[in-house]
This record gives sequence, structure tokens and C-alpha cells, in this order.
Amino acid sequence: MSPMEKRGSNGRPAVGGRTPTEASPSPSSWHQSAVRVRYEETDAMGYVYHANYLRYFEVGRVEYLRAHRAEYRGWEQRGLAAPVVESSCHHHAPAYFDDLLLVRTRVVSLRRASFVLEYQIVRESDGCRIVSGSTRHACVDRFTGRPLPLPADLQTALRDDLSEDPRSGSDGRDPQSAQAVPWGLLPNSPLFSRHTIMGT
Repeated sequence: MSPMEKRGSNGRPAVGGRTPTEASPSPSSWHQSAVRVRYEETDAMGYVYHANYLRYFEVGRVEYLRAHRAEYRGWEQRGLAAPVVESSCHHHAPAYFDDLLLVRTRVVSLRRASFVLEYQIVRESDGCRIVSGSTRHACVDRFTGRPLPLPADLQTALRDDLSEDPRSGSDGRDPQSAQAVPWGLLPNSPLFSRHTIMGT
């Protein structure tokens, strides 16, 4: 059977013709949020436009922090911010208009003035893994961009849920990112954010 014969008339994989993908991880270790794909979020091919997955990561991130007693509005009220200084997004399968996507989020690295969140986005209807990725955040003064240590209560809120991830050391640090990120750069610096988009 050719690849075209495996797809329905709307260009989406037929019910019986989906190609199996890597199994998505157990949701028990993740915080889960739901996002319904809007028509405006798709491109000319009918796929969710790739940059929108970073927006979905943000949905998952905000709800994750809210669920773990670290609501982002509270950071701002204390004069803090947690800008994204590095992001990655790996695409496994396309998502389409009206798909219900589950955004799974967890913390995998926690340092004195930064933390890393990991994401998995899966389609609710069939469990297909759509995207995986991560974002690294610095803790900075909201008004000056000066790096600050994470307050003790926020450290505790995140550490309590620090994932047992095989890539992390005993202190929750990702050994592949041991090199210090230049937190001192102000947000308007062209070097402040580093984004990596990777395709399969």
C-alpha cells in the first residue's frame, strides 16, 4: 500500500493507516494541560505551524507553575521574571485543526538561578507523540534584567517535583548543559535568547 493510500480524503492519516510512532511517556510523572488546535494555527499544508508549538509550551509552563505553587503572576508581583534563554523543539508527527493536544510538562533541572522544563505534546485521540522539547529559564530582576537567585520558596516548589530523569545528575542538573548560560545579558540583547528547532 502506498503512502497516499494510507491517508484519508482530507490529507490526514486514515483511522486504520496511522504509522506507529514512538510510545509517549507515562503521564503519571507529568503535569498535563489541554490545547485545542485553532484553524489559524495551521499552515498551507494543514499542519500546525511549527512555531506555534512554542506557544503550546508556554501554556503548559504557566499551568505547571500554577499547579506547583509557583504561579507566574506571583513572580511578577515580586519583581521577578523567568525569561526563556534557550529552547528546543523536536517534531515527530503533524497535528491538525481541531486536534485536542495534551501538553505534558515537568522540571528536569534546577540550579541556583535557572531551571529547565521538559515538554511532550501528544494527541488525545490516539496518543501519538507530536512534539518534544525543553526550555531553559533564568531568574532575573523584572525591571533591570539582572540575574537573581531563585527565592527559597520557589526553589522548594520546583525541587519537590524534580523529575527522576536519567539524563540528570543527583542534583537535578543536566550534565549536557553544565556550561554556564550568560544570565547577565539584558533581555533586549540579541544574544539573550538561543532557540533551536530540530526536525526528524
